[in-house]
Amino acid sequence: MTDLSAHKAHRDYVSGVLFYYHENDIIAGDPNEGNWHECHYPVPRRLGGEQTVPMLAEHHAIQGVLQSEEFGVSCVFGWEKHYVPSKLFYLFKKWMSLQRSETQLNAWANYSEKEKEKRCQSISTGTALYFSKENETERNERIERQILHSTKKKAIIVTAPDGREFEFDSIRGAARELELDSSRLTGVLKGRYSSTMGFTARYD
Repeated sequence: MTDLSAHKAHRDYVSGVLFYYHENDIIAGDPNEGNWHECHYPVPRRLGGEQTVPMLAEHHAIQGVLQSEEFGVSCVFGWEKHYVPSKLFYLFKKWMSLQRSETQLNAWANYSEKEKEKRCQSISTGTALYFSKENETERNERIERQILHSTKKKAIIVTAPDGREFEFDSIRGAARELELDSSRLTGVLKGRYSSTMGFTARYD
């Protein structure tokens, strides 16, 4: 990507995600929707960015890859691997690799001469690897399992007055299909109302 196309891809993606939240009555911070992150946008935190936008973890992961491309600095983390689609995975791997190299170089620069000598000896003898690829992989897999568990999407079950049950992926979809008021249906799901037009609803 060129800088210009990366800029457009990043901004278009975030705009699309926020529109998706609006269209599906997804309220930022609602734990029933998944794991929310405060994402530094448009400027990454490591470049001094202070503005943030709330996004679900699965959307934050993709935003981080696109932000890395736009600003030329790594804004990705290991747990995001689970959420990055195949067409962007090569970019994710590129920025993860650059991030690891940068981390190692920064750490090396802060070692005393004695520490550098000790670590060189450890690596050469094979007794200890300070940057253990195996340990890093295990740690990333553990984080991914935790994220997956905490962000598992809940289906919406709507029960009609005659007792029939319908399953939907979003409040907006349920309201559209059953011709219900989406804000009222949201109130039923959150316990503010017992029903709407005889319909009840719950998260599965």
